[in-house]
Amino acid sequence: MEMKVRLLDGAEEKGVAQIEEELLARHEESLSTDNNFEPQEQEQEQEQTKEQEQLVQIELEEEAQIEGEEVPNKKKFSLKKQDSVPWNFDHLAKQASMDGKFYPCSNFEVYKEISSLLSTSKANKKLQFPPYLLMSENYFNRVWTLSSHRRLKNITVVLEWIPAVSQMKLVPNGELEGVYDAPDRSQRLMRTFALHDANRDGSLNEAEIKSFAKVVNPIISTVDELNDYAKQLSPALSAPMGDADKFMKTGSFMKVHKGRYYVAVELAEAESIRAIMHIRETSAVIQGSDCEMALRVGPTLLDESKGFVRSPAIQTAVARQCFRFIDSDHYFDADVTGFLLTALHFAPPELRAAFYDEVRTCRRRMQKDWTLMTVAKIIKTPDEYHHFEFESLISAVRVAIRNAGLKLLDAYRLFDLNHDGLLDCSEIYSGLLWAGMKDIKPDMVTSLVKYIDKTKDGRVRYRDFLIALNDPLELEEFVPEQVRALCPFFALSPLNP
Repeated sequence: MEMKVRLLDGAEEKGVAQIEEELLARHEESLSTDNNFEPQEQEQEQEQTKEQEQLVQIELEEEAQIEGEEVPNKKKFSLKKQDSVPWNFDHLAKQASMDGKFYPCSNFEVYKEISSLLSTSKANKKLQFPPYLLMSENYFNRVWTLSSHRRLKNITVVLEWIPAVSQMKLVPNGELEGVYDAPDRSQRLMRTFALHDANRDGSLNEAEIKSFAKVVNPIISTVDELNDYAKQLSPALSAPMGDADKFMKTGSFMKVHKGRYYVAVELAEAESIRAIMHIRETSAVIQGSDCEMALRVGPTLLDESKGFVRSPAIQTAVARQCFRFIDSDHYFDADVTGFLLTALHFAPPELRAAFYDEVRTCRRRMQKDWTLMTVAKIIKTPDEYHHFEFESLISAVRVAIRNAGLKLLDAYRLFDLNHDGLLDCSEIYSGLLWAGMKDIKPDMVTSLVKYIDKTKDGRVRYRDFLIALNDPLELEEFVPEQVRALCPFFALSPLNP
């Protein structure tokens, strides 16, 4: 029996027949309303629209006064109501059938004039996201971009959708997105590789592979997960550098499911989808197919169909952080920076900045200076290889201190040559040379101090040294509970790579 996805009142408690009857009644009501629209109602609508526009203007002025900041590019927003368009739920079993209902996030833009913000020499004016990220036309209809700006709703619920489980397969990320090869990619990867190759034999041993694994997949939370991931990386990284370069270039370090999609849907759609999933919870969610799905709210799996197959943790993390970026979030943990940069590496920093600014001004929220927030690293850093190189420097410092037989407190005291309780660049530089980092360069130490120094006076305090250089998987050994609780707020990479 055909079922439509649309906003339903108390849908979870109704049967299939009731849902269809309500949909038909609403459809007939909307047709009747369209065909009998009186001139008086048109005048009332125009008056209401004018009043709403005035309220929006007042809100913008109040926001500017409260924040003490200029509200960039005050826009005239369209307030015309857009009703949800129902679609056949069973069409989810065939990806092609949803082409008119879902579209790639790479095609999302709030207004066509965003193109004028950038150089005309750039062929691609949209921000390229992974191809498995989609958006519902009911959440944001692309027709709206042709007329005016519209206020954007938050992305609250994401549909994780598998059209056919039997056709889904695990592939390198590069197979889906295409091969990324920036001009300096190989050189940065070589420097990253060298920072982990402590014994300088041209390949990585088991311990070195694990340190590399923690850089490229920082969401690893247990030793068992680290060991499993290191085994996946081992064949390429234990070989000469050429194999490692090919391994990284093809995206083999990040395996994802081909045939799995993440769709930003509006709340009305999510309500109906969940209702139908509950109605069919004892059988296949779509008869005659192996289509499966789940609904997510942030990191929480809200609901899933009977035969749903969980995704690789990396793919889910990338999807969530990309939707947070589209949602104009300001704060991103350091451990998701690499994922987002991998997802956005085809878009240059100036395009990311233009996209972020344009989308953010269409949301009802404070227009803070994003250059002072952690999202700045996502926007400013060219790609994941810049990030991997710096994170590998942090890892190499940890390893050098450990190999010298020192705890972090011992190293801090040893490096403090003038015994003033603080470390400056020269003391850290000489200390790391002593610890065996013969290839360390002054500019690398400058970046390191900028990362560690939270007071921004060019000198490193012990607490910051401890928080920055602790291995997350060994946190219990070194950091007391009260300091460890602060770690997420301090462990932020520098804004300039």
